[in-house]
Formats: sequence, structure tokens, C-alpha cells
Amino acid sequence: MENFDYIKAENIIDRMIGSWEEQGSYYGKLPLSNRINADNHYTMLRKKLVSIAETYGIDFLIDLDYRMKYVFEERAK
Repeated sequence: MENFDYIKAENIIDRMIGSWEEQGSYYGKLPLSNRINADNHYTMLRKKLVSIAETYGIDFLIDLDYRMKYVFEERAK
């Protein structure tokens, strides 16, 4: 995409799965091997979400974020 806004996509992804700082605070107390696995998974997930945003656009990512929140709220009931 020509005018893809990576900053906007990163902000949406931060809302969806948390920022790097949140990742560090969540898994900082885990044993090293578990922390490495969690970091690898988080990195892979971020790359996939950026790829989705590049392919389908920011609007699709926003819709995905909304749908995830809705599903999680319904599961919590």
C-alpha cells in the first residue's frame, strides 16, 4: 500500500494485544525459557497483525479489534 500508516496500525495493535512495555510487565517474572517463548509468540502475533493491516487496511484491523472485544465480553457473561 502506498500511504499505509504504520503508526496508526501499531496503535491499534497495542490496544488489541498490548504494547511492548505491557508484555514485559506481564511476563517479566516468568522463568527465562517461558519468557523467551512468550516474547517469540508476541513478536509473531504483531507481525501477523501488521501483515493483515497492510493487506486489508486499517479499517479491517479496527473492525477486528471491535469484534475481539465483543467476543471477549460475551464470553465473560
